[in-house]
Amino acid sequence: MPANGEFDMAKTNIRVVCVNILVLLLLGTACEPVTMRPAQTAQIVEPAVFVAEERPKAAIAIETPRLSHAAPDVYPDEPPADVPEEALPVDGPTEAQESVTVVHYAELRGRIETHAGKRLTIEPLVVTTSTLPEPGCLAQLWVEARQADGSTDWQHYAQIKVATALEFGVPLDVDLVDDDGEDLENAALPVLRPGSRVRVQWEW
Repeated sequence: MPANGEFDMAKTNIRVVCVNILVLLLLGTACEPVTMRPAQTAQIVEPAVFVAEERPKAAIAIETPRLSHAAPDVYPDEPPADVPEEALPVDGPTEAQESVTVVHYAELRGRIETHAGKRLTIEPLVVTTSTLPEPGCLAQLWVEARQADGSTDWQHYAQIKVATALEFGVPLDVDLVDDDGEDLENAALPVLRPGSRVRVQWEW
């Protein structure tokens, strides 16, 4: 039988061999060639475009009203028919025009010169129209009167009738009359003093 020392040496050698084998195995694994993978090329992917299916539009029916009569020609080829003379308008005033009466108003302003009975003599100062009153023309006489507060106002005095033609620089004579145009011999009216301002209004 071998000695104990030899047996221990053999065990030691076996352990060394096993360790070397493990080291070689590890070194072989570590030295394997590394396989380089090719780089991946980035691919550009275009986004998908979804096109909606276009549906045909529904037709809208528009009804155009039909004319029962054809439109007249703007420029007719034939001249219009002659209008009978009876249908033509007649020149001249109509009955309504003849019944209209235009009334003009005029006014004379002056001062009283004298007042005796029904006769008044007026000094004319201003006339508002070129159409002067004629003898026999009826008019209204207004007198300037002073009020209690000191102001002045026009007051109706009486109806008068023009006795003489009106001429500038010549006094105008008028007579007091009633509503019917008759002379007032004894009129219960205050006597107008000389210088009193008056207005004579008439129509023509």
